[in-house]
Amino acid sequence: MKKGINIVIATILLSTIGLIASISIYYWTTPTIRETISGQESMIKKEFYILGTKVRVDQVDNCKLYLRNIGGNDLSLDWITFYIDNIPVKWDSSGDILEKDKVVEINLKTDSPLEGDLSIKLRDKTIDLGKIFCYPPPSYPIPSICSIKTICNATENCIFSLSNLTNAHVGNCSAYKYKLCCSDIKASYTSGSCTSGVGVLSLSANTNAQAQLYNLPTGFVVKNNICLNSSKGTLECINNTKAWCVSQNYIPLFSISSDSNAHIGDYNSYDKVLCCRIN
Repeated sequence: MKKGINIVIATILLSTIGLIASISIYYWTTPTIRETISGQESMIKKEFYILGTKVRVDQVDNCKLYLRNIGGNDLSLDWITFYIDNIPVKWDSSGDILEKDKVVEINLKTDSPLEGDLSIKLRDKTIDLGKIFCYPPPSYPIPSICSIKTICNATENCIFSLSNLTNAHVGNCSAYKYKLCCSDIKASYTSGSCTSGVGVLSLSANTNAQAQLYNLPTGFVVKNNICLNSSKGTLECINNTKAWCVSQNYIPLFSISSDSNAHIGDYNSYDKVLCCRIN
C-alpha cells in the first residue's frame, strides 16, 4: 500500500516540476507585455521579457527612444529590429549591449518626415509601440535646430502649429497637432509691426489661418504678425530657396506656397523657404 502511495506522490512531484520548468522556459523565450499609458503622443510604455531579462521602452523625443533594462541580465541589441508601418527603419544606438540597470538611447534614421505605427521585433515576436512621428533635422552644421514635430522639447520653443506637413493652415501653438519647434529662437505675435525681433510671417487669424510674407502692404486687412528673436545673438531671416539657405548656413524653418493667401509646409514642400541664422 505504501509503495502505491509513494508512486502517486512521485508522479505528482514530477508533474509539478515539469509544469514549473515549462513556465520558466515560456517566460525566458516569449516577450510578456505590460501596457501603461505614457503621456507622450499616445505612445504605449511597454515592459516585456526577452532572453531572461526585462526591458522597458519609452518614447522620449522626435525619432528617439530609450531602452531601459530593468531585468537581471545583459541584452545584445543585435536581437532588435524597429519598424514603422511594417517597414524596417535604420537606427543607431549609444551602445551595443543593454546592460542590466542601464539605459541605451535609440535614434531612428529617416531622410524625410515620417509618421506611422512603430513596432519592435525581438526574434519572431513583434510588439506594437503606438504612433511615432519623425522629422529629421538638417544634415549640415547650424547654430540652432528647428524641426516640425508633435511635441516640443523642454528646451525648445513652439513658433506656430500646422494642420499638416504640407498644404497646411497655420495657427497658434495650441491649434494643431504639428508644431514648428526651435531651440535658441522664440516667437511673439502682434497685430502691428515687429518692433523687437524679426518679422517672418503674417497670418489671417489666430487659427485656421492663411499666411503671407511678413507685413505685405496688400493682402490681409487684419494681420497677425509672427516675430522671431534669439537670446544667442542677432537673428537674421530671409526668404529664398532651400539650396541657397543651406549654402549660406541659414536654418530652413518652413516653406510657403506663395507670397500671399498661402499655405505652409515643411521646408521641403515649396520652393520659397523662410530661413534664419544667428550672428
